Amino acid sequence: MNVDDIQAGTIVRGHHPLDEEDRLAHYALIVSVERVVTGHVTITAAYGSSRKVSPYCHLPYEFVIVVPDELEAMSLRAPIRFDMRRTVEIMPDDITETVGHVGEHRYLLRRLSKAYRASM
Repeated sequence: MNVDDIQAGTIVRGHHPLDEEDRLAHYALIVSVERVVTGHVTITAAYGSSRKVSPYCHLPYEFVIVVPDELEAMSLRAPIRFDMRRTVEIMPDDITETVGHVGEHRYLLRRLSKAYRASM
């Protein structure tokens, strides 16, 4: 995976640890990418979940993608929600594929911005 392709707003798939012992394949939304002069990259991501996803009953800090056109634009097969309050650092090597980028779709970017502000 080319780390230069990863930026805030990118949806990725990979083996991100839910805890120290569990490493399952999950979608994640990149919240920030910090690069330092030494070449070290720190990636902060919000986990994605396909459980209990609703277009109307999600919490203000959850970014959801549920509309078929939006799912197709992001190359997702099922509705998904990202809890912007639940972020973790992931390693670039844990990312197996880049799925889509929210910034390419103005309507998704607006909703993401709103969820991000609510998480603060």
